Amino acid sequence: MPEYGAAHELVPVQEPVPPPLRNPLHEPAPVHVPVPDPEPCPVHDPAPVHEPGPAPDTSVPKHTQPNSTRVNIVLP
Repeated sequence: MPEYGAAHELVPVQEPVPPPLRNPLHEPAPVHVPVPDPEPCPVHDPAPVHEPGPAPDTSVPKHTQPNSTRVNIVLP
């Protein structure tokens, strides 16, 4: 009976070789040409002045969160 591990030799695991980033057969990338600035936008007419709407009704108080459930602790 062979010794333990004698029949099985450790085979080194080959790492997969990544492909080269640039293949020499490929054409070189074209040189980037700067894009000229677009034509300036014509000046638009000024926005019309908004007329003030009706005054808000202040007779009805706005809903406020009650503070009765919160205990205010005064620190020295």
